[in-house]
Amino acid sequence: TLDLCDWTVIVTNLTATFSVDDTLQLLRLRWQIELLFKLWKQHLSLDESRSQQPQQILSEIYAKLLTALIQHWFCVLGCWHESNRSLVKACFMLRQYIPHIQRALPQFTTLFETLNALLPQLARCKVQKRKSRPATFQLLGLDSS
Repeated sequence: TLDLCDWTVIVTNLTATFSVDDTLQLLRLRWQIELLFKLWKQHLSLDESRSQQPQQILSEIYAKLLTALIQHWFCVLGCWHESNRSLVKACFMLRQYIPHIQRALPQFTTLFETLNALLPQLARCKVQKRKSRPATFQLLGLDSS
């Protein structure tokens, strides 16, 4: 069993031939997508429902997907350009701003000011550099500093 721990087995349906390093980089990028879905499931409870009625379940799913879309839109505007961004930290920051956004909704200028205050905060939601277990952005050479 310990001998097998040194192995990485990747089964793929890629039609092009990739080097081992390129394949591992693609796998790391794919893992980031999986982490995004995990984030949606954990923080938005996309895989849970409070009802047994099909129409209520469908409405709840649509509301959660709309929330995920708005959340992702804020992340794209606020921190997507940062290679070392932490979507978990950004989503936590968004949750803290929800009451401010709700209060600002009735007046466009107040909403605009609130969102302009939020976006720079999202850019500060970063994954710290690690020497022992480098983060994906470090392994892919996306380290901006």
